[in-house]
Amino acid sequence: MERINNRPKMTLAVALLLALIVDCVIGVIFHVSWGVLVLFTVGWMFFAFLIVLFCKLGIYLRESRFDVRKFFTPKPVYKVSAVIPNYNYARYLKERVESILSQKYPIYELIILDDKSTDDSGKVIEEIIEDLKIRRPDLKVKFVPNEQNSGNVFKQWEKCFSESTGDFVWICEADDSCSKYFLNSVMRAFRDKDVVLSYSESKTIDEDGNKIMADLRPWIDEFRTGHWDKSFVNDGKNELKQFLCTNNTIANASGVVFRRVEAPIKKYLHEAQKFRLAGDWYFYSKYLLHGKIAYCGESLNYHRMQQKGVTLTTDKYKQFLEIEAVQGSIMKDVELSPRDKKRIQKYRKVVIDSFGLSEEEFEYMKKPFSKILSKSKVRDEVLLSVIVCAYNAENYIDGCLTSAEKALPEKSEIIVIDDGSTDETKSVIKKHIKECPQIKYYYKKNGGLSSAKNYGLDKASGRYVIFMDADDEIKPNGYQVMLKVALEKDADIVVCDIALIYDDGTTINCPVYHKKPGGLKGFLIDGLMASSNNKMVKRELYDKVGKYPEGLNNEDVAITPVVMALANDIQYVPSSFYKYYQRKGSIQNSEFSEKRFAIFDTVNYAVEEMRKILPNEAEDIKGIMVSNQLIALLVHVICNIGNKNEREKFIGTFCDKYRMMDVSNNKFVRKYCKKMDLVDLPDLLMTANPEQVYAYIKHEDKIAGFVDYIERAFGFKK
Repeated sequence: MERINNRPKMTLAVALLLALIVDCVIGVIFHVSWGVLVLFTVGWMFFAFLIVLFCKLGIYLRESRFDVRKFFTPKPVYKVSAVIPNYNYARYLKERVESILSQKYPIYELIILDDKSTDDSGKVIEEIIEDLKIRRPDLKVKFVPNEQNSGNVFKQWEKCFSESTGDFVWICEADDSCSKYFLNSVMRAFRDKDVVLSYSESKTIDEDGNKIMADLRPWIDEFRTGHWDKSFVNDGKNELKQFLCTNNTIANASGVVFRRVEAPIKKYLHEAQKFRLAGDWYFYSKYLLHGKIAYCGESLNYHRMQQKGVTLTTDKYKQFLEIEAVQGSIMKDVELSPRDKKRIQKYRKVVIDSFGLSEEEFEYMKKPFSKILSKSKVRDEVLLSVIVCAYNAENYIDGCLTSAEKALPEKSEIIVIDDGSTDETKSVIKKHIKECPQIKYYYKKNGGLSSAKNYGLDKASGRYVIFMDADDEIKPNGYQVMLKVALEKDADIVVCDIALIYDDGTTINCPVYHKKPGGLKGFLIDGLMASSNNKMVKRELYDKVGKYPEGLNNEDVAITPVVMALANDIQYVPSSFYKYYQRKGSIQNSEFSEKRFAIFDTVNYAVEEMRKILPNEAEDIKGIMVSNQLIALLVHVICNIGNKNEREKFIGTFCDKYRMMDVSNNKFVRKYCKKMDLVDLPDLLMTANPEQVYAYIKHEDKIAGFVDYIERAFGFKK
């Protein structure tokens, strides 16, 4: 709704008050008769009335976009074709048509396209056309439905140009809307015959029409140039060099009107079909090679943000590749300065950071797998075995296997070990086998996770092996990137980050390293993420280590450090590929019990195995493991037990087992405790009672310092 301006009324009131005051002063000073004063007052009031009249006239002319020049210059006759490409937007079609018909600038024809919608769009469009035959018999109206869905929005754009006959084409996306002054303002720029594209600023609205953003300048003006602070006309090639070479600064197609020009438009739109998200940007860049661009700074176009729109669902990696492709195309069409090229590189870095992804990931996704494989000279028939261990996982394994199939590189297999499930896990797996022949299914008697992993290693034939829990998932490009790194670097192990995903949807991306690790110690010192699920390991390393120890909890803690000790080259990709779901009731998120103290035996097992491989460094590694696995368990988990008697009992048991580890003077234990502001903890654990230990740890809420590490290493919730 237009806001009513009250300034004329205020002006009248102030003018009248001033008239009375001035008249009174004149009357007192000059002893003027009251009759003369009344005449003066009437004169002042008439003068004030004229001021108000001119103010109101000025406001009316401005708000109605009135241009007095039209009385003195003939108005150009521009034939504007308004074309609505629609797919499943029946809900908004009537509103969209009304926004077009209400324009102060007349349209020449209205064309509605439908891309084989599955909702009621066809019926709604027919109702609209029947209504327009009565309401607007003078208007050319056409309905062009597709017999089959085109599958690409830019195929519909191609139809917008081919089906329309006007000199100007306005592509009115079916779910958007606009001000009634939109066309009048945008078309004014075309009086300059060199302008081939004119567009207005857009505000964003939600699915129900509520305003989200007043304009899109924060999106388009990435480097805060101020270029869009007011309306302008610019040479098309200059606009490409200065702004559009970096990012798409024309945020919404509905806000654009094109002059029909002598150019290979069909070719441009055919090339745009290669893009899912950046096709409009590509098309604009080609169109502007043929003339000027005009911009109206008022938010006259209304861009509707859909929760399930293409912009919100497109794969980030593919989106980045499209950005690179359009930038590269523009760089071929116009000559850029070194400063412009530097800005492009800066923008690419901004995009990567905003996606929460790593440069390494993008670098390796662009490298062809076949090229890396040929250079590596690897001849293994199977390069990667993904081992999925499942037990009663009918509710989760469908998502697990679906993600693994999407992420599976060439020459790879999925080994599914069913550890004696008694539910419908087998049925779900069988369905996936029909669709994915790379899946190999094995059923065995229940024996626990270590037993299932050992069975999987026996059946796997890949050069590299990685494990996956049946209730977790992997991101689509995860295994591909890791395998490419492994082959190109001939790495023994490739490690990625992990994303912890909680039941409420909260996601925490957990970096394994804060800097590039320097071998095993670097891996351990920066936080022992012992999980085998984020480590792609050469199969031969598992052969040297032997079996996972059956009967011990935290089997990865027992084996992973030993495997990494055998590795000569450990590569790291700082991307959270593995999606580790933190489900209520899981081992890691269940209530603490005596069984959890089995971690002491697991650490002892790993240290003894380490002595066989790195005898000179075994004590250092022991101190690192005790710090990351045991002390962290005490501080973050045991000290958070609510029941005082249970808490003190468990702290007492912990202290007894800790003393047997003989690490009170270990430099890594003391370094770790000092880092966490618990300098005296090693001594307290050797001599103090449970109450003193608890009081010291809880003092000033020192426990908070452990949250980051524990969520990365164990997945425990605070």
